[in-house]
Amino acid sequence: MMDREFKPPTPNLWSVLSLLAVLGWALPVQAQSEPALQFTSPTVFQVHPEVTMRPWDYPLTNDWAVGIKTYHFDALAAQQSAADALTFTVEGQGGEAREYCFEEHCGAVSVAVTAPGGHLYFAVAIDAPRSGNDRVNSGKATHMKSNFEDFAARRVEVAVQAGSRKVYQEVVVAAPADAPDCSDYPTRNEDRFRCYYTREYEAAAFREPASELIASLPGQLVQDREQYEVVFAEEFTGSYTPAAEQGDNCDRGLEALDGRKWNYRHKRCRTDWESLPCHYLEDGHLHVVLKSQCGGGIFTSGLFEPRYGYMEVSYTLQTTRPPRSSSTQFQNFNIVLGDPRRPGKHLLHTHDLEINSLERLLTLVTWLEYDFFEYNPDSSNMVSHQYRNWLHVHHPAVPPLRTNKKREFCKGSTSEGGVLRYQPPNCGNTAARITITEGMEWTPEGYLFLRRVHGLDDTLTTLDKSGTVIQAATWANNRWHLDGDNRRLVSGTERAEYFVELDPNNPTFYLETLGISHAPSKIGVGTWGWDFDSELRNRVGMTVDYIRVFQPRNRYADMEPLYQ
Repeated sequence: MMDREFKPPTPNLWSVLSLLAVLGWALPVQAQSEPALQFTSPTVFQVHPEVTMRPWDYPLTNDWAVGIKTYHFDALAAQQSAADALTFTVEGQGGEAREYCFEEHCGAVSVAVTAPGGHLYFAVAIDAPRSGNDRVNSGKATHMKSNFEDFAARRVEVAVQAGSRKVYQEVVVAAPADAPDCSDYPTRNEDRFRCYYTREYEAAAFREPASELIASLPGQLVQDREQYEVVFAEEFTGSYTPAAEQGDNCDRGLEALDGRKWNYRHKRCRTDWESLPCHYLEDGHLHVVLKSQCGGGIFTSGLFEPRYGYMEVSYTLQTTRPPRSSSTQFQNFNIVLGDPRRPGKHLLHTHDLEINSLERLLTLVTWLEYDFFEYNPDSSNMVSHQYRNWLHVHHPAVPPLRTNKKREFCKGSTSEGGVLRYQPPNCGNTAARITITEGMEWTPEGYLFLRRVHGLDDTLTTLDKSGTVIQAATWANNRWHLDGDNRRLVSGTERAEYFVELDPNNPTFYLETLGISHAPSKIGVGTWGWDFDSELRNRVGMTVDYIRVFQPRNRYADMEPLYQ
């Protein structure tokens, strides 16, 4: 791909033609009788805050580009009076170069486009290993995640061709419209890094008084209930428009989501065998489905990213085992706070930052991932985790640790070996579903966890410490090993260090202190899996009733951050 400097054209036609000739560009000559061809897309495209790049030798296919928003940031469009196939190309681009580094491997980032689909994405000319620890996703990842909030505007010449006709247009690719203003820090250093990547995104529009929500808070929180205010509330009102009413054979299940709160991956509609969308709003619920190509998720990236607070979610799961199309089929439903891969290691490199202490790790890297749950319907179990330096090791001197809270449903009611078991009344029903409300208060000194299994519990209650297993990675051959065979259980006095009782007279009222992040984090609801049979008529899903976040008015100013 060429890099060429652009000069603004003048209104004079001969000047324009001369400039194009100098640059080596040729305007197509169209006979008057040829059908018309013209661009209909805008000339300015704003990048999604978190965009995934592709190495040059793994270009996007049309299906990938159209289906997943984070793999492209927008699309070109054109219309013609004939019926020829449209082919889109990038002819040249100019502006400040953007470099992406994956560990010690660096390469230039360029704008690219899918030929038949016209979807714009970023590609990086990087020769990085695509196997091994922390480099690929299950040995086959072909993407690299970055953050483009500080992306310098780039002018790009694009073209569309239909038959023998070809027309050109200059477009501008710019940073997100709501990117923070960090112009006071022109040099890439720690100040600029903190401005872009450790800032809270507060949804100020959702701070209206909500006395009913405050009254619904559980009694066991770090501060008195009256001290809290609502900072985020999603009740999932609204409904999707059926495909038949849209007239384009396409179902936009998430069209009713509030764009001030959520980003989502499926920009194009995808439907299952019942012609229902993969994710959709209906009857006051978010319906999330994992079936064949259905999957993806919704996120508050760049819109709402709090630091601390009490988060409460209510959801319903299908507990019956789905039919399997293969022995390796796997399904995962989840609600998550945080992202251990953001900011990426390359951003530390480009800002000359070094993570040389646990405190810097916990404040500079949004490495928190607390899974409210990851649910596998095939085995009717779910796990919750919080991590310290686990998935993407940023600080080799800090031993990676994680907690593991495992729950099983409809397998008896005797809890043992760190596994909490629940036997709701409808377990014998072939369409059994279980509704759960969970709360997690994230404070500077630790986490407080609460749960209610509807039909078994009347209120939210704190979890028994026995349900929390702490695992540690092992060190060998000059690196940490995180796989199952190399994990060890943390026990005895070493384990006790990660629990702090808030009331000496109430041993069930305590904070877990492992992996306390002090950087803002996003919320995500999603699904993923593999080895689905597209013909298998199996609709496994969950519904989410609400997601709410509360913060005390003093923002925990009376608590000292704990780095542990």
